[in-house]
Amino acid sequence: MKLITHFNDFLRDTVNLNQTRVTLLEDSIEVIKTFIKNSDWRPEIIEFKPQGSWAHKTIIKPLTGYPFDADLIVYVKPVDGWGAK
Repeated sequence: MKLITHFNDFLRDTVNLNQTRVTLLEDSIEVIKTFIKNSDWRPEIIEFKPQGSWAHKTIIKPLTGYPFDADLIVYVKPVDGWGAK
């Protein structure tokens, strides 16, 4: 017995972020990217990429009253004198 429709409904209604939260996330990320680009941060930015559950579109809807987060990675060109720490 296949319950694909029920499973898709469960993902949409119970597990995944709704479109309002996805839009909030996307808008927030744009603000962060703009801030970093306009700051005096030294490295030259190559690109920004979603990371983790956001990249895989598996962010789970939090319980009511609890926040959710998403990871953003920034690829930069090497800076002379900087090292891993």
